[in-house]
Amino acid sequence: MVTKDNLKNIGWKDMLPIYLGGTGRMFLITISGIDYLFKPAEKKWTHEKQRFRGIVQEVASKIQKIVDEESYVPCIYFENKELAGSLQIKYKIDTNAPHYQIVQTDDSFDITREETKQFLRDSNGIIRGVDKEQCFRYIATKNDYFNIFINPNEEYGESETIYNYLFKRYINGTLDIDFDILEKYIEKIENISDEDYISIFEEYIDARKHRIETSYLRKLILERKQQVRVKMNDFVSYLKEERDKMVGKKL
Repeated sequence: MVTKDNLKNIGWKDMLPIYLGGTGRMFLITISGIDYLFKPAEKKWTHEKQRFRGIVQEVASKIQKIVDEESYVPCIYFENKELAGSLQIKYKIDTNAPHYQIVQTDDSFDITREETKQFLRDSNGIIRGVDKEQCFRYIATKNDYFNIFINPNEEYGESETIYNYLFKRYINGTLDIDFDILEKYIEKIENISDEDYISIFEEYIDARKHRIETSYLRKLILERKQQVRVKMNDFVSYLKEERDKMVGKKL
């Protein structure tokens, strides 16, 4: 992965526009023979600079690495005299796998569906989360909790998330999910000290200070980490209860 020091002289002249569908402006750039995707830190329609949009993608990448280093997507945020945005590796896609295999089942999921655009299967067969700009966007709102019936981006014409789609299928009995697999990921989050965890977010917290008071945002982020086991267990219990109700109706 290229370092921020190597990006001081990169400019628009080095960028090739690329369309990946519904993501806002993106550009392809090749550095030392490696292809990268550059996404300006900006509002989608007005192109107004918003640093937090790029910074949070680097933050999410660091959290991804902690949780699952094999599938994480290296991503950095950088600014120079001309550019401000995120840079991540452009992975080669597995063109021989027209469907995603979901959550350790034999269920097939068409990758052309709107819900899958945040993910790709690379040429090594690894599913990677590649669109992380929405992370923590709703952390101070009523939309920031587990609810499979909330689609905060519906007002922008976006389809529901892949998570909502899958959990609804679990409830109606058309998809099985092994929730025990969550334990190892929860443990990895719990094993990080609060101090080390929040240090990952400091630049992001500063970038959002014009919208959310810094101490309050820091508190919300830490609470999410500290409550991850309880919140996830409650959510899984809810899904299982709803599935039992649905299966009972079918019987």
